[in-house]
Amino acid sequence: MRSLWEIEIIEIHEFFEEWFQGTLPDTPEVFERLEGILHSG
Repeated sequence: MRSLWEIEIIEIHEFFEEWFQGTLPDTPEVFERLEGILHSG
C-alpha cells in the first residue's frame, strides 16, 4: 500500500506529464487543480 506522500508525488508527476505534453489548457482551472493536489496532503 502506498503512503500519502507517494500518491501525492505520483499525482504531481502525472499533472506535469500532461502539462508538458500540451494536453492541459493554460487556464486558471489547471492551476487550481495543481493547488488542490499540493494542499490535499
